[in-house]
Amino acid sequence: MRLILILRIMAVFTLFGFIFPQQSYAASCLPRYTSDSEECQYVQQTERKAEEGHYLSQFILGDMYANGEYVIPDYKLAIKWLEKAGKEGNGFEYFILGYHYQYGKNFPQDRQQALKWYRKAAEKGDSSTQVILGNAYYYGDGFAQDYQQALNWYRKAADKIGNPASPAQFLVGVMYAHGLALPKDDKQAVAYMRKAADRMYRPAQFYLSEAYFTGKGVEPDYRLAVYWLNEAVQGGYAPCQLPLGEIYDKAHRPEQVHSQAWYRQTAEREIAKVQYNFGVWYYNGYHLNKDRPLALEWYLKAAERGLVDAEKAVAGMYLRGEGTKKNILLALMWYSRVGGHYVGEWLLGTRETTNR
Repeated sequence: MRLILILRIMAVFTLFGFIFPQQSYAASCLPRYTSDSEECQYVQQTERKAEEGHYLSQFILGDMYANGEYVIPDYKLAIKWLEKAGKEGNGFEYFILGYHYQYGKNFPQDRQQALKWYRKAAEKGDSSTQVILGNAYYYGDGFAQDYQQALNWYRKAADKIGNPASPAQFLVGVMYAHGLALPKDDKQAVAYMRKAADRMYRPAQFYLSEAYFTGKGVEPDYRLAVYWLNEAVQGGYAPCQLPLGEIYDKAHRPEQVHSQAWYRQTAEREIAKVQYNFGVWYYNGYHLNKDRPLALEWYLKAAERGLVDAEKAVAGMYLRGEGTKKNILLALMWYSRVGGHYVGEWLLGTRETTNR
């Protein structure tokens, strides 16, 4: 009798939720979603699976908290769940945390915390984050500048298979080309650029174009210079549309064979425009990290081929001491190449050179 009485009391308490309450959920859905809405039920289901150790649910829940999708954003809970998921994942989970810390979306903006999580992702083998970490060392952004560390991370990513390795292969090529952290070697630079170019990485295709044009690391071949420049432009790499598609089509008609001199003239004319674009990108931080010394280097390449916009850009950078020491005489020399009226206006202080 006593047992029956105890069971009845337990049944009453259970009915009212005193002993065995229904499972409660920590996740707070956004106010626009009611507790019985499909979205909120999805959140609760995801949370339950995450608590049970389901990797994908942990990742989804962490991403929800990071982005404020269906739930009220909470960066601490995002860290909790993405870190749990990261133990079984490939490092992308840690990249998300680094990204949010870097850009301050629903997280306190903190470059050092971003780098901490980027490093965790890179150590797990995420190639994109290995490039990010390499860039931080290359430019001294959050770390002391260290080309050797940059090279180490670029090489880890460059050894991977597939398109994510392409930017790293390009960057290793850049370091060979400039002799950073290793002996300058134009042939090795071209070898790495070719790997990236074959995977349709546009900056590497442009580098190969210039290499074949100048004979830097390879035998000069103006036909290949036009080919690789055309590949880069067709992929949308140059911000201005150059007529290389038409040039290339004409050049490869079976009944028409052009001389190396023809290809040289074509490449000479068009390559200067793209070199100038490189300068603009490095100067302003478009597509590439802002780097004034490299901007000046590319402007000079184009200016030496007689491109007027590049000559003005070089003059302006020498005048302002951007990317180099201020040098009024060199500024005056480049202004004089543009035209005497520019020199006069500059001397009178009526013209300012800008980089567009």
